[in-house]
Amino acid sequence: MERARCRRRAVRAAAAVAVLALAVAILMPSGPGCPFHLPGADAQLLSPLLNALSGTVSATLGLVTTTVVTVITVLGQLVDVLVYLTTPVQCSGLLCVNVTAYAETHNKTLVAEINARVLLWSPKMPSSMAANDYDPARRDWASVVSVCRALFQYEKRFASFFIRSSFHDSMSVDVTQCPGPNCGGADASLFLTIAELARAENADDNFALITAKAAKKIASWFDMSVADTVAVCAAVAPEVLSNGRLRILDGTTKALRVGRLDSILPAPPGNLPATSATTPTFLNYWTDRDFTPREAAALMGSHCLVDEQGCFKGPGRSDYCDPSTQDCSNVRMFRWENHYYKDICSATLKVRDVPADEVRMVETPIRGMTQPEYEAEDKLEKCKFTSKAGQQAAQNVLKKQRAGTVPEDAAPDEPVSVTWSNADCKQGAAASGLPATSVSCPHSSFWWYTNNDAYIGLVCQGPVTSNDKVNQLRDATRNFAADQAAWDRDYASAYIKMVTRFVQWAPKADGVDSVGRSKAVFISGSECFTGHQLEASCAQSYNGTANADTRELYNDCFECNDGEHTLLT
Repeated sequence: MERARCRRRAVRAAAAVAVLALAVAILMPSGPGCPFHLPGADAQLLSPLLNALSGTVSATLGLVTTTVVTVITVLGQLVDVLVYLTTPVQCSGLLCVNVTAYAETHNKTLVAEINARVLLWSPKMPSSMAANDYDPARRDWASVVSVCRALFQYEKRFASFFIRSSFHDSMSVDVTQCPGPNCGGADASLFLTIAELARAENADDNFALITAKAAKKIASWFDMSVADTVAVCAAVAPEVLSNGRLRILDGTTKALRVGRLDSILPAPPGNLPATSATTPTFLNYWTDRDFTPREAAALMGSHCLVDEQGCFKGPGRSDYCDPSTQDCSNVRMFRWENHYYKDICSATLKVRDVPADEVRMVETPIRGMTQPEYEAEDKLEKCKFTSKAGQQAAQNVLKKQRAGTVPEDAAPDEPVSVTWSNADCKQGAAASGLPATSVSCPHSSFWWYTNNDAYIGLVCQGPVTSNDKVNQLRDATRNFAADQAAWDRDYASAYIKMVTRFVQWAPKADGVDSVGRSKAVFISGSECFTGHQLEASCAQSYNGTANADTRELYNDCFECNDGEHTLLT
């Protein structure tokens, strides 16, 4: 049974909720005991955002009223943020600053200029002043990680958007022009150039545009490159979707290099693997970019998040979530699991060429749906968001499409047809030498993935060949289908390689210093240069509720006008 590729009816829904999600990422705690705590003048940056919140938005965010914005701090205290931001003296830990006095006595670093940094921020482009001044060793990466985590916890779909965007930005590489300005790679060109954003492979669901808006907001807030922002956030995404099982940035191991520069030149077109790429074409693509078949297989596992799964939760073929009566925030498209490999290794998978004169199956357009069909579609789209704002936006788009005020994009015809069935599923797996635990039997009747994924699946279920690279791909997919931990480990390694392989680094984070030491900067996600922006993460080396010492340190933080604190002058 063939299912047409997804329509783009969730584009406006995702775009509409992006700003809401960013607001939540900044305002709300990223997890138990880990709020984003703003120091001194930096806190004033939020004033325009908070004052601009409408009653509807405030209600959506769960805020008390439009004039009372509260957050729970690391101490478990309920703080009115609007009142806090208007207090002349603001503190972080036992360090306080009189913002008004500071602005008057430090005319070279006016608070007004600090407030404007988001508006004045520019990409870290090669040879620019912004790039030459960019020092990733002087950034609060703990705070960046916290914001990324909070963004994805609020709306899980953004986690898959960042993962997908990172792949498309990093792997759009013309190896014949590397190294050089026309090479491509993890340089944020996908998010900074309209030409690249508008390409067909980046337009589906507007995932790249939405990622661009979020990434540029975060980058400007912390004065970092967009390329670093996406690399860090996409590393955090699997952590949220795996419930903390896979932590590429674990707070201890300095695994990810930072200091990427941005590019406003679009990456060379036509340099992503085609969705219908055959196995030889697929393997050649990765070999040309110095990736092994196993690394390629590990990266492809992120297709476990494809949104075509919608309300499907598994494991049974009829196990679907009903968003009208159930919490669907843990359906399969939001779970970082190895079900991708178990699906594609199913021995009942078949791929055939579609004759040019064959009549294609088409989906009923929204305007032509009966009421039961429309209600089913409404539930499907609602399942693709975990936030109430996202779900409501998706429903609003459907209503407009049904009224004819928003057009529907037709899905393109595919050159091949992919089918799979549950007939003799376990028997077929056994015949292929795959244990029953390594395949999805029974599985859904719908094929969620690309044609390229199907070709990889044929390799998984097929026999050993005389081609070493094909055999490596076969062994990797079989291993990942059987061992979740093996995939997690290999994905983390391949991901770091992907966002590092083709990169132009900032001068302050590349080469060696005057005594021959490497200037490369690696992070674990717990680095806090200022020491005061994120209480729980910066005051202790692990995540979670602050310990007794940290609580004591911050216990008097919010009573800053009692004369017992030392003011910065």
